[in-house]
Amino acid sequence: MASSMNHKSQAPDVEETPDIIPDRPLTGKEAEEDYQKQLGLLAKQNEEYEKAQKKSSSSSTKNPDRRI
Repeated sequence: MASSMNHKSQAPDVEETPDIIPDRPLTGKEAEEDYQKQLGLLAKQNEEYEKAQKKSSSSSTKNPDRRI
């Protein structure tokens, strides 16, 4: 069973980030500001992801025989 214990030592998925828990409950205003900040970060990540996908798909159409 020792090998199953080592399973958690693998690197986490690059898309997954740890939860950040505030040390105290947020006020309504703080919660809204945090929510808007998270939406902005998500939009930025989506934009970067879409750019990477377009770059990847355009390079694969230039050489369709190339396998990854």
